[in-house]
Amino acid sequence: ISGLTKKCKFEPGLLTKKCKLFSGRVTEKERKFLSDITNSIELIENFTSGIKSFGEYSKDLKTKGAVERHLGIIGEAVNKFLKESDTHDLKNASQIINLRIG
Repeated sequence: ISGLTKKCKFEPGLLTKKCKLFSGRVTEKERKFLSDITNSIELIENFTSGIKSFGEYSKDLKTKGAVERHLGIIGEAVNKFLKESDTHDLKNASQIINLRIG
């Protein structure tokens, strides 16, 4: 999702709360899709905050399911954002969109 965050003030545990995603104007629909993306990122960070290894993550079916669900939400929101936007592009969008297929 690095293509989303241009100018960010990072705080521990909050990747996106203080990010200015675009310097230009965004429509209300674009803003909603970007909000969906940032909310899912924050939830994924919260879900995985105490997990120390991929093995631990793989065994935790609730967390794994929740993370995968939100990766799908991110992929769908990126796809809809790109269809809505005439002027904005997101770095690695096709890879992010493909997360929903897995």
